[in-house]
Amino acid sequence: MTTSSALRGNNGAKSEQPLHRNSVDRILKEAAEALGLNIKVGTHTLRKTFGYHQMLMGGNDPRRLLLLQKIFGHSSAAQTLDYIGITEDEISDAYRDLNLGLRPLVLGCWTVRYMSRSSR
Repeated sequence: MTTSSALRGNNGAKSEQPLHRNSVDRILKEAAEALGLNIKVGTHTLRKTFGYHQMLMGGNDPRRLLLLQKIFGHSSAAQTLDYIGITEDEISDAYRDLNLGLRPLVLGCWTVRYMSRSSR
């Protein structure tokens, strides 16, 4: 069965009914196998990937995190971050590595330098 025929009803006629989650899951698995991908894929993969890319596209905005927490029905923002695979360290690194063209800050006799994680 091809993906295009799977999107239609069993008899090949277009259906007005939405695809069931299990049908979409089967289509994704068949597509991954046909492409020779040796990965687990399914509808749950799409859900988590959606959340991950929403956070990245939103620049790790805390409001975006709260929106995703509500969409996913999670009890905490930490649960959402864990679910989509973004760690607190990654968010901290993103803020720390933010380069706004700042020069080292001189406070009296101390110089505060902004270092990326790789330069430590």
